[in-house]
Amino acid sequence: MQANILWLAGTLLILGGCAAIERQEAVDTEKLLAAAGFQMRPADSAERQQDLANLPPLRIVAHREGAETMYTYADARNCRCLYVGGAKAYAEYRQLAVSEEIARDMSAASMNAASMNWNVWGSWDPRWGLSAF
Repeated sequence: MQANILWLAGTLLILGGCAAIERQEAVDTEKLLAAAGFQMRPADSAERQQDLANLPPLRIVAHREGAETMYTYADARNCRCLYVGGAKAYAEYRQLAVSEEIARDMSAASMNAASMNWNVWGSWDPRWGLSAF
């Protein structure tokens, strides 16, 4: 009995953590979409809420409207809204997303370098080159 309760508590904790991560990822994506020029349209009517519920959640989806390609991002859980943008906004979003990813990678790399024990590895000297090893 106690093991079942512990298992259930652990499962709920893991699921809660996953939901929090998903929420934060949605918020981060929505900030980039807004910065890129996407328009946020709230699901402020029953018809919009129903339509929003039928769209793929938390994914950018391309739609053809005549000669133009439009991109949408549906968030029925957090903001209860739809982000809409054209090709120019989507290209800007992709550029911002890549810049964010590079910044995260560089931040992680600098944290790793800061924690490196240089006494173990010795100092770095550009004259060593690969042949020194």
